[in-house]
Amino acid sequence: MKWSFLTGFVLLLPALVQAQCPPNINFSNGDLTNWKAATGKFSYSPPFQQIYPAGIAAPAGTSGASTINEFNSSVNGVVVNTNKQNDPFGFFETIPVINGYNYQYSITLGSTLVSNSGGGDGLVRYVEYNIDVPPGLPTNPYIFTYAYAMVLENGSHTTTSQPVFHATVTSPNGKIDCASATYNLPTTFTGIVNNNGGKLDSIYEVDQTIAKQQGFTLSPVPSPNNNNRPNESQIRVWTKGWTEVMFNLAQYRGQRVTINFEADNCLPGGHFAYAYIAIRNDCGGPKITGPSPGCVNTSATYSLPSLANGTYTWIVPPGWQITSGTNTNIITVKPGNNGGIITASANNGCTKLDAQLSVSLLPPTVAGSVSPDAMVCTGNNSSKLTLQNNVGTVVKWIASSDGFNWQDLGNANNNTYTAVNLTSTTQYKALVQNGSACKVDTSNGAVVKVFEKSVGGNTIPSATFICVGQNQNADLSLSGSSGDIINWQWSDNGSLWNSFNPAITTPTYNLTNQALGIKYYRAVVKVGVCPADTSAPAKVEKLSDVFPKAFIRPADTTICYGATASLTTTIQAGTSYQWGNTNALSDPNNNKVPTQPYTFTAFANPLLSSSYPISIKNNGCPNALTDTFNVAVRPPIQPFAGRDTFIVAGQPLQLNVTANINSGLSYLWSPSTGLSGITIQNPVAILNTTIDQITYKVRVTDDVSGCNETTSIKVTVFKTGPDIFVPSAFTPNNDNINDIFRPITVGITQLNYFRVYNRYGQLVYESGASESPGWDGTFKGREQPAGVYVWTTSGVSYTGLTITKKGTVALIR
Repeated sequence: MKWSFLTGFVLLLPALVQAQCPPNINFSNGDLTNWKAATGKFSYSPPFQQIYPAGIAAPAGTSGASTINEFNSSVNGVVVNTNKQNDPFGFFETIPVINGYNYQYSITLGSTLVSNSGGGDGLVRYVEYNIDVPPGLPTNPYIFTYAYAMVLENGSHTTTSQPVFHATVTSPNGKIDCASATYNLPTTFTGIVNNNGGKLDSIYEVDQTIAKQQGFTLSPVPSPNNNNRPNESQIRVWTKGWTEVMFNLAQYRGQRVTINFEADNCLPGGHFAYAYIAIRNDCGGPKITGPSPGCVNTSATYSLPSLANGTYTWIVPPGWQITSGTNTNIITVKPGNNGGIITASANNGCTKLDAQLSVSLLPPTVAGSVSPDAMVCTGNNSSKLTLQNNVGTVVKWIASSDGFNWQDLGNANNNTYTAVNLTSTTQYKALVQNGSACKVDTSNGAVVKVFEKSVGGNTIPSATFICVGQNQNADLSLSGSSGDIINWQWSDNGSLWNSFNPAITTPTYNLTNQALGIKYYRAVVKVGVCPADTSAPAKVEKLSDVFPKAFIRPADTTICYGATASLTTTIQAGTSYQWGNTNALSDPNNNKVPTQPYTFTAFANPLLSSSYPISIKNNGCPNALTDTFNVAVRPPIQPFAGRDTFIVAGQPLQLNVTANINSGLSYLWSPSTGLSGITIQNPVAILNTTIDQITYKVRVTDDVSGCNETTSIKVTVFKTGPDIFVPSAFTPNNDNINDIFRPITVGITQLNYFRVYNRYGQLVYESGASESPGWDGTFKGREQPAGVYVWTTSGVSYTGLTITKKGTVALIR
């Protein structure tokens, strides 16, 4: 067996050597040791003026160097990344995890530094590694795999002058095209613009369709550089997230191959480029990455690093389905119920690579349920919760006090969680996942209900007297308590307490049945599972004196506006009384109680609804009996039959009474002379020549309350035909006597106009209403001078005849 082991080890050793990557190829030292670096500008010949050789200690070389400055600058142009951050433009991580493969290191090649002098002044920088490919059979793959991400500032230049990132592989025979690539923004010509003091510039814009197809995204973060070019938006930085690339160096076994990564600003110099590079420290055959084990019926992604200009073939286990990416290096699959082997082939004409990955399958995640629900008292408490019936492990526990906002509790890989010292009701759930390929699911929750502590509060009143027969203000209640009353207790001395049986759980305790003498009372209060608390006790002394006894009628009454309510009280036990409200109250009895029983009546006539409390006392008893008369006053009815008016004999006059109440009213007109009806709201009056003047009264009654009010309208009858009468003078001096100049219409149903002109023919007043408000002697807010003014008017009579008149009026001041 010993010799057999040695033989196997000897055979295995060359294979291991043939697949071994060179030292620090992946920057695992945290520096650039074994790498060559250079910085410079396009305007120099050659452009790379500052060389940092491998094998020479920093700062002259790269050994031990974790940063290298841009050319002639203190800004870092090359940085070794050992800690993850997020790129400020693309927001991707600076050290990637790609489909399950976790890179540990990367470099940043380039920066946002630019030069604006033009003339090919753009910054350039590169890193380079000489790989001595181990000798061996060319059929044994020697794979170099790198991942890159880019941040390029669009310079509105032709594609070849744009910021760019190169990956170049050379052998002793020259550049290896199958392994080399150039990455930049595709542009298209859009026109010529007058720029920078009359200089004509050709403008190229990013071909966004092609750029997005290549994986570029326009960053929302503005460029930090201002080139003062009117055609450029500050939102011009494009990014491309991490992409993996591989190539096979097996045909170069025993030879030296050089890997070069270069990031160049635009050729004129005013737009930046930088890239991230991460390298796998695994130079054996190609590896398929993706979840293994996978998850039954759960979509997953598997990938190969891309091969330049490669074509890809995938074979998945029986029952599996490729849902996207069939001919690419990245596929999405939906597994069946059984695992198997995934096979991938990549071919670009230079090399053909095959890889396999054995994938087992786990059942889908079952989140299970957290139990039990619990109840605790706030403060010092503890509740152990357990996740049961789950398939998968706990990713973390979460908690919420409102059902919307959830707090991460951690506690991964643990099916139990102990909630301690809670002060509010909280729901707990667990996030469960059965392997990385299965979906994370959330369990059913358990609720720990938290009760506030029981607070007994105070018994109100804390000390009181009651009298024999007292049925008012004979209750104890609580103030400042928190919780439910589970019983009341009594004591003869305030020390030894007795509980009522059966328990009294009402919010008040009635003292009516207490025996004569002193007793103490308190309530027992409890909240949920919290310990009970007792209220501060109350001292109650029952006296032998009799509590007042009386009754009132009516306790509630409604009166019409301006009417009087009779308030009657019968005192059966009592020696005095007092009113709490004497407004609009008349009491002929003058607060006297000459005998018992005694009945008296007071009278109230308030204009608004009012209450009249009455307090009755009985000698010896300190407590008064109180009761209240409530007098509701109906709002007044406010009828209006219209202004006094003029008509001609035989002219129909439409009467109409309105009120502040719109419905439920009855009407009675008087006298009935000439009326078409006396019990309707709007009768028509026709008066003959035998009547000179008549006043109609109408009583309006509220059908619900019976309240009523009366109003009237005076009608003057002219014996002439329809006409318009106009005064010959008026005195607008604000004494309310003849202040307004207006026409008086008789038998006129429509006044077409009433106009007044001054001596210059200027219109100073005009009205068309049937009841004109009239002229007050002003024009545009100014008083007009005394003098003669011309008026003209026109109207239509009730018979349809048009009447037009004109004349003069004297304005007297």
